[in-house]
Amino acid sequence: MSVSPERIKHLEFIQNTITRQASHSFAVKGWSLTVAAVIYAYAAAHLTWWMALVALLPAVAFAGLDAFYLRQERLFRALYRVVAVGLVLLGVALFQAAGTAELAQCIRNIF
Repeated sequence: MSVSPERIKHLEFIQNTITRQASHSFAVKGWSLTVAAVIYAYAAAHLTWWMALVALLPAVAFAGLDAFYLRQERLFRALYRVVAVGLVLLGVALFQAAGTAELAQCIRNIF
């Protein structure tokens, strides 16, 4: 069975998107650690307990953003599998339908 050059290029585009999503997720984790460390260092230097509580807010926000990137990566992996099999139109419909339940899945990815 021969695979067309168009399908190979399409799969390359999807794979590049998956790679970008993974790198964004990794960057978000790095920023989360950096921001939390800075706020905790400030709280320790000034001995303020409420500032330590404030440091939890960026961690929760970055966790939500990371969950979003993980969900997008999973959707693109599912699209890749569908395109690899040859069901391109179904793959697009699957990707669009999966976006409707995205918020609930992002919340589940956090925990």
